[in-house]
Parts: sequence; structure tokens; C-alpha cells
Amino acid sequence: MTKKNFYTNWKPSQQKRGTVLATTLILLVVMSLVAAMALKHSIASEQISKSMRTSAVALQSAETALRQCENAIKIDSNTIEGRALISLEMPDSQASGSRPTQWKLRTNWTTAANLSNRISTNLIAATGMRPKPDARCMIEKFRLPRLDPDVTLSDPYLITAVGFSPDYQSDANANGTAGSEAWVQSIFQP
Repeated sequence: MTKKNFYTNWKPSQQKRGTVLATTLILLVVMSLVAAMALKHSIASEQISKSMRTSAVALQSAETALRQCENAIKIDSNTIEGRALISLEMPDSQASGSRPTQWKLRTNWTTAANLSNRISTNLIAATGMRPKPDARCMIEKFRLPRLDPDVTLSDPYLITAVGFSPDYQSDANANGTAGSEAWVQSIFQP
């Protein structure tokens, strides 16, 4: 007795031909879309991580510059990192109690203006993560209105510092075009 193979005589019906191919193509398209979405999400996550890192470096740079300028005032130094300390006095025409405004002008932060103190990047971060433009701080002395003429009180300083990320770039007007910058400010009374 010979065994008959059941599958040798089996033929698919006319209605079922090609459904496997169509199903496979649909699954292939769906899997490709899922892979593309995963790739897009991965790239976006990398960009967010890079942005957070560069922002953190810029903030650390600004905080270091602020600390260096505060320390120079605290110890009554006329130098900062071997360079002359630049400290701006409030003009007599400005009312007592009004805040200094020199820090608001972008052009005052350029090297040519010579109104801000440059802080070396050696103090800020490891060699590979150092910001290309040095951090800067501006020291502006201002007067407070006094109710009693106590001469023992010293006038406060408005200290503004700006720090940059390693990929920072700016245009001719000192406006940032790429990278991160961070601004910090304190009122310091020695």
C-alpha cells in the first residue's frame, strides 16, 4: 500500500491567490514607518541632549565669571587674572537709586568697547568643553538713596556675567547666531 500525499493534489482556490504577497507588503510598509519614526525620535533626543549640555556649559561659564568678579570686589583687588579690573562708576547725571544700564547694550560686551572683564576659560571647564569666546563680567557701581548719612555703608555693585557654549557664534553686532549663552546677575555689597 502506498501512501498518498495529501498536499500534492491540493490547489488554492482562485480567490486566495496573492493575499500573502499583499499582506507581506502591507506589513513591510508598516514596519518601515515604525522604523522611520524611531529614527526621527532618536535624532530629536540627541539634539535635545546636546542642547542641554551646551546650555549647562554656558551657565557654568557665566557663574564662574560672576564668582571671579565678586571675589575681585570682595578682596578689593584692582586686577582680575593679571589684567586690570574694569569697574564702571554710575554717572552723576543718573538718579540715586536707579539701576545701572551699561550691561543692557550688546556692543558694551565686545573686546573693542573695553567695558567688561574677560574671564579665562582655564577656570571654567575641561579642555574639550571650553567655550571658545571667553566668559565676561561687567561691574557697575551704583548709589542707593540714603535716609541717614551713614558713611560706613558702601555702595553696591551690579555684576552681570555672560557665558558661552563651545559652539557659540555671533555676528558683527555681538548677537548670537549659534550655540548657547547664559546671563547671570547679582547685586553685591562688600
